Amino acid sequence: MTIDIRNSFLEISSLSSSSIDEVYTGHFDFAMGASSWDERSIAMTNARNFTSDFGLLFYFLKKDSKGVSERHETILGVFFERYCKRHSVHEVEATHLRANWEVVRSALLKAYHETHRPLSVFVDLSTIPRHLSLGLLGFGLEHGLIESLTYGYSEGEYPNDDKDSVSQELFTEGGWEAVAIPGFIGEWEPCRARHYIVALGFEGVKTQQLVSRSEPDKVSVLFPDPPVKEGYDEITFENNRLLIERFAIPKERIVRAHATDIVAALNRLQDAELENLESENCLYVCCGTKPHSLALAIRAVLVGEPAVLYVVPESHRVSYTKPNGVFWNYTIRDHSAI
Repeated sequence: MTIDIRNSFLEISSLSSSSIDEVYTGHFDFAMGASSWDERSIAMTNARNFTSDFGLLFYFLKKDSKGVSERHETILGVFFERYCKRHSVHEVEATHLRANWEVVRSALLKAYHETHRPLSVFVDLSTIPRHLSLGLLGFGLEHGLIESLTYGYSEGEYPNDDKDSVSQELFTEGGWEAVAIPGFIGEWEPCRARHYIVALGFEGVKTQQLVSRSEPDKVSVLFPDPPVKEGYDEITFENNRLLIERFAIPKERIVRAHATDIVAALNRLQDAELENLESENCLYVCCGTKPHSLALAIRAVLVGEPAVLYVVPESHRVSYTKPNGVFWNYTIRDHSAI
């Protein structure tokens, strides 16, 4: 299935398939991946029609006790060695945002200066932190470094935790802080009201705590419906009920879109027209699925003013997520890049 959005300078396409080779495919100037205990981090290594001139690979210092992370590092390392003309590997602390972003920024600029033209870029969205994967989009478009950016994404089958566990700490441990993603700091007018537009996910208690602590004047939400698996939408709603009730969010400000279809999410956001830029500072908050976070980032580019906030946990929780067999290719082309 392929669907598209076009405007004056961006073209966005979204394709889903049960075949890895239809999604993780093509030759790129620059490619970025990251290892994890999440099995989706090695989905791309099953692709056979993938090559890149430059590769950037992250390993994270926190490992799982079963050795899955280290096994995935070996598999990804072999793949990048085989399918990238040259690549670098960086073992980092996932929550050290500034240092990790500097690695990405420097690598992208190096590839751009050596290639002498805007780049075609591939990013594995499944397991790379959003601060990096979306920052590459914002920074790359802002500075004219990217002609096309392709994200590969594998839908996940999440562990069977009980409801309380899912609502509290499925993917993260400890409290959350929100920081602006590079290239998406937005515009701020002190006299305007603050409108938070929040992508919702399983960790509703932490979402409610984060948003309530910020005391926005208005809250709207992007809700994953339909979900990738029957019942996930019900869990998400129950886990976020306090947030919806606390801010009395009406139905017209609950935007529903498929959990992993960025074009559907962008179309629903366009139809809803949640933003009032004359009277509001709009901030998009990425607490939901990574495809919904990507949709919010693209929406910020199209609208022009909203900030996009990444949620930084104290640490990431080991969660053995597996691919469910559905893979996505999201491609953004910048027709203004010269």
